[in-house]
Amino acid sequence: AYGAPKAGGSFNLESFLKRPETVLRIISCVFALIVFACIVTDGYSNTSKSEKLYCIFNENGDACHYAVGIGFLAFLACLLFLFLDIYLPALSNVNYRKYIVL
Repeated sequence: AYGAPKAGGSFNLESFLKRPETVLRIISCVFALIVFACIVTDGYSNTSKSEKLYCIFNENGDACHYAVGIGFLAFLACLLFLFLDIYLPALSNVNYRKYIVL
């Protein structure tokens, strides 16, 4: 159940990296990192009248904090799912596999 016949087998990095879901997870990680980096570096600017930094999203600091938080959480989620894709084939316990798949 849940891919258990491959449990305990050796890990093949080349075949893992060629899987479509792995490629999409890596691309998602890159995009999440790009969103996070863009908001952190260019999300705040100051006006010519003041040296205080304002968020470019309607000068609302909460909007920038939200965008930075979502970008960071998306990056962490991508890494978590990528790790689970690596770890799942090595599990032999059906209950653990069931919880990860669900």
